[in-house]
Amino acid sequence: MGWILTLEPTGIGTVRTDSGSEYVLRLSNEECANVVTVIKEAEFFDLRESYGVPVVESPFRDMEISLGERRHSVTLFEGAERDVDRSAVKRAVRVWVAVRGLFDAPGAVDSREKDRAFLREAERQEREHD
Repeated sequence: MGWILTLEPTGIGTVRTDSGSEYVLRLSNEECANVVTVIKEAEFFDLRESYGVPVVESPFRDMEISLGERRHSVTLFEGAERDVDRSAVKRAVRVWVAVRGLFDAPGAVDSREKDRAFLREAERQEREHD
């Protein structure tokens, strides 16, 4: 239930979904710069390979990103939002939301609404603790 993004510095990329669909991306310079910024600010390539607990027949989100010579995969299993390393999960979710917004693929999981709610709640909780 995921996708693989390959993105060239030119803004040309491909997204391959688990269902076998492939989409060509032609990002503007601004779109490309924005998504690369999100990936870099999230330190995506330093994230663990998975968060949450794998459960049989439970939904999960899997993303693999190639950017230049770097390639990394992150899987968000059920309950990832409750992972001990919540800041890392937030970073992964920010990348998921940014990249998933670049393509319209009915066969690819789209949890952006839920993910944005998670990010808003996490930020609210952080403000309360400051």
